[in-house]
Amino acid sequence: MFTFAEVPLDSAIVTAWAVAGLAVASVVWLALKGGRAYLIGDAIAGLLGGLVGGCAGWVLGADGTAVLGSIATASLGAWALVVAARTAALRRRI
Repeated sequence: MFTFAEVPLDSAIVTAWAVAGLAVASVVWLALKGGRAYLIGDAIAGLLGGLVGGCAGWVLGADGTAVLGSIATASLGAWALVVAARTAALRRRI
């Protein structure tokens, strides 16, 4: 167990954020019909977005009942980062 912003975090919660981020990345990858080139990038963006969004959700609702809210925030963070990465990649192609 470690602390973030003086809030104790359990490794299970951090793992849930990572899994939520990877799940969102895979859904976005399937929805946008990404090829192999996007698979790794989407997974990395989803993982990072899930961790950042989960930390933000945990800090904003820092009590014991905020686990589901922080996982939902992790999912939103992952979605935002994956879509932003895809948009940046498409702009480079043009």
